[in-house]
Amino acid sequence: MSDQPSSISKAFQAFMSDAPNHARAWGGMVQALASASALDGKTAALAYLAVLAALRLESGVPFHVQPGETARRVP
Repeated sequence: MSDQPSSISKAFQAFMSDAPNHARAWGGMVQALASASALDGKTAALAYLAVLAALRLESGVPFHVQPGETARRVP
C-alpha cells in the first residue's frame, strides 16, 4: 500500500463501491463527453478545475489536477 493519500474523494470511493454499475455508466459517459469536446486535453482539464474551484467543490480538485499536470508535460 502507498503512504500517499488517495486523490479520489471518500464520497466518490463510496459511490464506486456502493453502486459499481452506476459508477461504470458514469465513467463511460465522462469518456464519451471528453471525446466529443472541442477543447484539447490541457484546456479541458484547466476549465474543469476552474469550475470545481468556482463551485467550491474542493474534494474533486486533487483527482482532477493529475490530468492537467499530465497534459502540461505533453507538447
